[in-house]
Amino acid sequence: MVLEMAARLKGRNRIDYFRKVAAEFASKIRVHDGVAGILFIGGLVRGFADEFSDLDIVVFLKGKNEGLKKRLIELWLEAEHRHNIEIDFEIHFIEDFMRLALDEADKWEFSKAKIFLTPMKKSEKL
Repeated sequence: MVLEMAARLKGRNRIDYFRKVAAEFASKIRVHDGVAGILFIGGLVRGFADEFSDLDIVVFLKGKNEGLKKRLIELWLEAEHRHNIEIDFEIHFIEDFMRLALDEADKWEFSKAKIFLTPMKKSEKL
């Protein structure tokens, strides 16, 4: 038997605004050399976001480029400030991420992820 969890919004659904912010933020990330991929997870993928929601974005980088990581963190902070929403932003170097032992919750979350930018720099629609 499969148990389904119903989404319970505590306010109006702001998914369209969250999609707009995510697409804008991702477009600023994708132009940097060294960005291997961008994933969206969480409510953005499930299709709901209320005033208590955050935006979940995961970026994968090729090579250990600390300068690029720092620049992406600056973009993240600017986006949070500009749009007044919390962005849960993870940056992973691919070689380090491949060695991680993900727990079951992380495996489930990544299995539901929406790929926005593939390693071949192909963008997907949100």
